[in-house]
Amino acid sequence: MKTDAWGHQHEAAKFCEERRGSVLEMAMGTGKSRVVVDLHERWAPKLTVIVCPKRVMRVWPKQFEIHADVVPVIVTLDKGTSAKKVERCRREGVLVVNYEAIWREPLASWMRAADISLLVCDEVHRAKSPTGKASKFLRLLAAQAGRVLGLSGTLLPHSPLDAWAIGMIIDPAVLGRSFVVHRNTYAVIQKVMMGGKERPLIKGFRNLLLLGERLSEFAYHAGEEVLDLPEAMHEVVEVDLCPKAMKIYAPLHAGFAAECAAGVINLANAAVKFTRLQQLTGGWAAVDADTGERVDYAKRDALRELLEDMDPEESVVVFCRFRQDLNMVHEAAEAAGREHCELSGTNDELGWWEDDEPGSVLAAQIQSGGTGVDLTKARYTVFFSVGSLANYLQALKRTHRPGQERPVTYYHLVVANSIDEDIYDALANRREVIDSVIDSLKGKQ
Repeated sequence: MKTDAWGHQHEAAKFCEERRGSVLEMAMGTGKSRVVVDLHERWAPKLTVIVCPKRVMRVWPKQFEIHADVVPVIVTLDKGTSAKKVERCRREGVLVVNYEAIWREPLASWMRAADISLLVCDEVHRAKSPTGKASKFLRLLAAQAGRVLGLSGTLLPHSPLDAWAIGMIIDPAVLGRSFVVHRNTYAVIQKVMMGGKERPLIKGFRNLLLLGERLSEFAYHAGEEVLDLPEAMHEVVEVDLCPKAMKIYAPLHAGFAAECAAGVINLANAAVKFTRLQQLTGGWAAVDADTGERVDYAKRDALRELLEDMDPEESVVVFCRFRQDLNMVHEAAEAAGREHCELSGTNDELGWWEDDEPGSVLAAQIQSGGTGVDLTKARYTVFFSVGSLANYLQALKRTHRPGQERPVTYYHLVVANSIDEDIYDALANRREVIDSVIDSLKGKQ
């Protein structure tokens, strides 16, 4: 391996080596992917299939490049129809595919016929539904794979009943093959009449210590207490604009770049064009200051997935520059089943957020929420869109400041091949955003 392992990563790898099927239940930032790369090198499988949420598909090639001594051939099946994906499949190396595609034909048939040495289910709680198509297909695939590995920051974020489908993928012998038996063992059930029929209604849960003991047979746990990391970490979540939005975005970006290269643009005009491009990466095509239309939901959907993958007891701050982005944050939080409120020039619900139960989302306009407030209730901050360097630096200090006792993680939603990448590069290098973007576009011409 190119990188050294922490002690808990050595323990995790040893735990997995002793089992055919296992789960790494490791908190965000504790290095699950490094353990996977380590096991890949130890086991030297002929074919590894990594199933993950679409938003993290691009992360896996980078993780192998960072950690692997010998980087395998990695094919990311992120574009095209199921048939086009089959054309790109290989019988050796690493295939990365998302949960929504793995069960679709003809890709599903190809996977069933392949000799899979290692099946990795990243964010394995995505397969928690007993009747879900991805979950049912992964059970079949896992049964024929040489080894099975699940990854999750929070294995059971919503219900103890979610464990059953995961157990069927990892090791059916641990939790049994009957969901009804599993439900009756761990749920408190009351019979009620619904639609003229008697149906079970779950009133609570029981035998949770027993469930924990059984899960420990295949799940290795590492929480935040093992972290030996810098106090603040930055993660990039890449997303893609839909074709409709890109059709609008591409000519505007090209025109802006040409004007920058020709030196015929001033800062005032640059700010207008910069703003319109940035609004587009958030999914909003502006006509003027007050009107426009939504043309894309990529960032909203990526945020929803990110919120779903976080511990539901963790409060989250999401910074935005534009009103339309704040609306997207509320929609994402609603879809993820989280309470949400706002801190902006027109709404100050900070007090409600501070007093609310853990797990709520604060949609904060970066011009308002980036200065003068203490947001240390949250250790996770998401940047949906950013304005100036000064606002960004102030926003960083809202969660990472005296009173914060836990590691802080910043997530940046970045649209691939867009002005977002130039903005993130400017912020990472502490440069003024618009000046840096103009210089970058000049260099790309």
